[in-house]
Parts: sequence; structure tokens; C-alpha cells
Amino acid sequence: MASESTPSPFTTLGIVGTGAMGRGIAQLAAQAGLNVMLFDVKGGSGQRGTALY
Repeated sequence: MASESTPSPFTTLGIVGTGAMGRGIAQLAAQAGLNVMLFDVKGGSGQRGTALY
């Protein structure tokens, strides 16, 4: 069964939680061309997120 793919109108993805799962999702989204915003209640999410690159 073939599926049709339509472009998403979204260009930014916000992720709450920068643990292993959140960072993995952020990395895949960034590689797909989305702008990614990370937030974690413990702080330091920006530093952990930029460490992916």
C-alpha cells in the first residue's frame, strides 16, 4: 500500500526533556531540516543540545 507524503507546515519543533530520548529526537529533527528548541527543567539544555554537533 503506497502512502502519500505531504509537506508539513511546521518548521520548528520544541522538545521538553533533554535526556537520551529528547536529544535523539532533536538530532533527527535537525537533520531533517527543522529548527529545534530544547527545554529541560534541570537547565543546561542548550549546552547539551549543541554538543550534538
